[in-house]
Amino acid sequence: MMKIFAVFFVLILSIQYVCLAHDPSKIDVEFNPKNNVLAVYVTHDTDDPLAHGVKEVSVYLNDKAIITQEILRQDDEMGLMVNYRVNGVSNGDIIKVKALCNMGGEVAGELKAE
Repeated sequence: MMKIFAVFFVLILSIQYVCLAHDPSKIDVEFNPKNNVLAVYVTHDTDDPLAHGVKEVSVYLNDKAIITQEILRQDDEMGLMVNYRVNGVSNGDIIKVKALCNMGGEVAGELKAE
């Protein structure tokens, strides 16, 4: 009987965990070619940024991973802002950014350098 209760309890906790998880809702990516700075704004609403939030941001230049940053805590309950210096970007290059949630899900955005 205790085994059944323990399994049921773990199952309920797992369902609650999955129900609370959600993807980051939006990502905005801006690149300034004058100073080679990439600005990334991730919208990810959460009640507790210590427990639930963006866990990783990855930057790709023409489909090649050039930056991966582990995020310990998103900025606040609304999301995260990070800036990266990205050298070697030419006109027409594609910069893609992906943000991962620590409870599952992701959002991605990209732009064409001009």
